[in-house]
Formats: sequence, C-alpha cells, structure tokens
Amino acid sequence: EMHKEAFDMSDAIRCFYKSPIGLLAITARDEKITNICVVEENIPPHRLGSPQVCILKDAIRELDEYFAGSRREFTVPLHASGTAFELHVWKELKSIPYGQTKSYQAVAEQLNKPTASRAIGQANHRNPILIMIPCHRVIRKDGTVGGYAAGSRQKQLLLKLESAFMKAEESPKNADVIAPANDIT
Repeated sequence: EMHKEAFDMSDAIRCFYKSPIGLLAITARDEKITNICVVEENIPPHRLGSPQVCILKDAIRELDEYFAGSRREFTVPLHASGTAFELHVWKELKSIPYGQTKSYQAVAEQLNKPTASRAIGQANHRNPILIMIPCHRVIRKDGTVGGYAAGSRQKQLLLKLESAFMKAEESPKNADVIAPANDIT
C-alpha cells in the first residue's frame, strides 16, 4: 500500500545491502519500506552490520531471493511518498510482470494519459523504492533502455538478470539427455 503523506525521518531505520547493482540503502518506518536507493560504496564498516529489525531483515531476504532468481514479486509492505500522479504511476509499475518491459508510452496509455510519457519518465526517476517498485522495467518505445535513477548500467543489469532467470526457467531441464525411443524392439 502506497501513501502520499510525508513523514519525519527521525523515526526511520536504515541498513545497507551489497547488491549486484551496488550498495543499497534500505530505509523503513512503521514496519514499511520507505526507500531503497544506490549509495556510495564508502559507507563506514561499522554501519554495515546485520539489521536487527524484522522489516529490514524481510526486505533483505526478499532482495537476496530476487537476485538469486527465486523471487518474482515482493511482499514486504511499502510506503512510497509522492504526488497523486506519481503514486498512480508507481502502482502501475508494480503490475509489469517480472522479466517483461513496457515503454513509457505504454504506461502512459495504460493510465489513460497518452501524452504523458515524459511525466511517466519523471515519476520513474522519483521512485523512492528501487527494484521493489520496478521502474527498471520501463524502457523507451524504440527498445533502448532509457534513464534510471541509479544509472543506466544498473538498469541494464536488472533487466539482464530478470531475462536470464526467465530463459533458464523456460529451457528444458536435461535437454542434452537423449530419451530412448519407445518403438525399439
């Protein structure tokens, strides 16, 4: 569930997570994830301990599963702050299936705002909860990746990761084993 109201960050808790796209800062408040962003790698080591709070542990477990290819959807509660339009866009992004992409234009049309593809791009850029609200799945109409708040290289990595796990799932297991023919006597 995403909400619009802002809140005082003094109640927030944060941990750091080393991911394939860089070091992520994960912030939570009131047992909801409020922010996931890529941060500089030079965080002091004493700040990189294991989180003691359930919501952060759950978020890290789900991210581990996502990066291992065993999680397609996130279930930890989210609380994203934004304008009514941004919240509408982010809700739509969550409906884009794992391993698939949609163009900014297609998202705009889905929201009945066919001329708003640039606004969709801006809302994507302001997405406070990277990966779990999958703005990386929105690409340009011509098929090129487009921008990403954490950098286009990271966006490409996430798309390749999802695509590779989808292909691995679709390929038949033991495809190199030749099955015996039934009609041999």
